[in-house]
Amino acid sequence: MFNPFRWLCSFSNGVTNVLDFFGHFAALGVRYYLFTVFFYAGWGKFKSWSTTLLLFEHEYSVSWLPLPPPWKEYLAHHGFTIPDMPALWAAYLGTGLEIIVPVFLLAGLGARLPALGLFILNFAALSSYELLWTDAFIAGFKDHLVWGSMAGFLVFYGPGKISLDQLFRLKCCQYKI
Repeated sequence: MFNPFRWLCSFSNGVTNVLDFFGHFAALGVRYYLFTVFFYAGWGKFKSWSTTLLLFEHEYSVSWLPLPPPWKEYLAHHGFTIPDMPALWAAYLGTGLEIIVPVFLLAGLGARLPALGLFILNFAALSSYELLWTDAFIAGFKDHLVWGSMAGFLVFYGPGKISLDQLFRLKCCQYKI
């Protein structure tokens, strides 16, 4: 006898299994996209180092505690200021992180930590470049929101099964580690 509830449950489980399978490819796609965004931004900074230093000296204001400009203004209004990081340190740190961290993320090696690192780096970049907070640069602001959301997704969801993390997990289970 036909049971509509049993059929609905079976259909729902089938759809869920298919979507779970493709979810790992989606996670790989997100990892690849974030890799291209951050790695090539860092590589561009590395290739034109003199321009990068000028940008960090005159355009970006990287504070030790990255806060969005409205929060900085609020704190400054109440007499609190957060000192800026030296431009040379910020340039080395930002460029190095933009080149190294995405490689680990793409490979899926300890992927939640690199995703968290890119989330924090993205937030620091968003808070350091005050022009992004103006109406003229709203598209760049939205890009940073998308990148932060994608990195946050990977922090909570993980890299998926197409990653070195999964390979190591399988090996550890095989050896009962």
